[in-house]
Amino acid sequence: MAHQPFSISHPHVLAMILDDPTHEHLLVALFAAFLSAILVAGWRLLSRHRPIIRDVKTEYPSTDIVGNFQHNIYPRIETRKGGPLARASEGKTLLITGASKGVGRSIAIMHAHTRPKCIILIARSIPSLDSVASELAAIDSEIRIIKASVDVCDSKAVSTFFKNLWYVEKVGRIDVLFANAGYLEPIVPFAQQDISLWTKAINTNVMGVAVVTHEFLRHNFAAVGGNPDGTTEDKNKKALQNATIIITSSIGAALTFPGCSAYQPSKTLINRFCEFLDAEYGAASSFGADGLRTFCFHPGGIPTDLAQNMPKFILDHWRDNGHDSPDLSGGFTAWLLTPEADFLRGRYASATWDVDSLLQKKQEILDGDLLKVNIRMK
Repeated sequence: MAHQPFSISHPHVLAMILDDPTHEHLLVALFAAFLSAILVAGWRLLSRHRPIIRDVKTEYPSTDIVGNFQHNIYPRIETRKGGPLARASEGKTLLITGASKGVGRSIAIMHAHTRPKCIILIARSIPSLDSVASELAAIDSEIRIIKASVDVCDSKAVSTFFKNLWYVEKVGRIDVLFANAGYLEPIVPFAQQDISLWTKAINTNVMGVAVVTHEFLRHNFAAVGGNPDGTTEDKNKKALQNATIIITSSIGAALTFPGCSAYQPSKTLINRFCEFLDAEYGAASSFGADGLRTFCFHPGGIPTDLAQNMPKFILDHWRDNGHDSPDLSGGFTAWLLTPEADFLRGRYASATWDVDSLLQKKQEILDGDLLKVNIRMK
């Protein structure tokens, strides 16, 4: 029999009230009815808003190769004064997308200590970049700082921006591109997704990287006097010699969290895109060892604005156990600019992996062709 909630209109309750001249039972009945109504309303509210994705343990492939994690900047990848990477970007021109906050902001600040010639900051709005630019100038007043409001998913806007760099700002070859803009859709099953937000995640995380990378390559080919499409063979090597693209990926590329059907596959795709860039323009191509250097990296667990849509158990873990420092990304990406990191070209790595422990795995990674996307057949 279905449970019937307590009701003041129930026959037994009415009889009890009518037989009680002191109305004591009436007060009890009214209180019980009130309490019952509160409980029912509360249950309905909780049922409506409880998480759709349950926090269940799922098996997934190992996402560690070194067994030695770092959660904050450490001496080996220090970029600030006296650190071993204090000259990692000396004389270079850097372009950073998503530079106004989070990982992009930290990359800009940590690399400002490495003596670059120019840092180009891209975000959706100029005011959001003002404080970052001020911090960079305070670190090194000799750095040329260029700010631009650009939607990285808008191919026409990105093309116009690069033309402005060439014709107005007179920026020649760009040495390093940090493709960092990203978006995470709400964590719900696919049928419950707002498809416009789901598509926004795909567009930002994939097209936002591809569009900027496309214009970066064409800009560099033209900057050395070649054709923008890279068909001027005698100019190509100079255009890409030791040029570097570092793409902000995610550990999510190797995981399957129900509800992340846009974000996680999009990160897997850009890891694969990184491999193709290496095959077409990098060490695996006719450009050889002096060609384009490409990397994908996981910045660590950082409570950025994007991360607020993360599954609840991750947010709870950060709250209870702490999170990784944004500075870690700045130091790790500075290390990726050094020849030591060449064995990771075209591959994925995590900023949380201790670099010396990672170097100890170098031959294993190369021999097994590890840290790349693949479909297992056995």
